[in-house]
Amino acid sequence: MLHSEVYDQAQKLRQMKGEDLKGLNVEELEQLEKTLEAGLSLVIKTKDERTWNEINKLQREEAQLIKENKQLKQEVRLLRDN
Repeated sequence: MLHSEVYDQAQKLRQMKGEDLKGLNVEELEQLEKTLEAGLSLVIKTKDERTWNEINKLQREEAQLIKENKQLKQEVRLLRDN
């Protein structure tokens, strides 16, 4: 029974990869398409969230570096003026 389950899951995985589709009828192909579209949608959403998080992180780092740069310029001016 376990062997049968492993075989079925391996078959589904091959089909999701676009392999071994010959035995599927139109309804099964449509279901596979919907499954793949839903999965792709989640992948895109996750990628977008991570991209925006990275952009926000870089913007915070940029603001911090600008602040530090201003402070260093002030210190240099003070040292030159003395």
